[in-house]
Amino acid sequence: MHFEFTAPLWRYHGETAAWFFVTLPDDVADDIDDRFAGDDRPGFGSVPVRVQVGATRWRTSVFPS
Repeated sequence: MHFEFTAPLWRYHGETAAWFFVTLPDDVADDIDDRFAGDDRPGFGSVPVRVQVGATRWRTSVFPS
């Protein structure tokens, strides 16, 4: 699966650190959820993904809403 989209970055202020997130567009989130429905997803139902912003790439996870 491959998705390209633009979305704002938002910050969650934790007690000792901050976390940064992007909320997936509904159609992208629905496609991912449909593809992995019924799979045994670890970690709060997360789905491992590879992300690229510009020339920077990394592995992370997306979480159900």
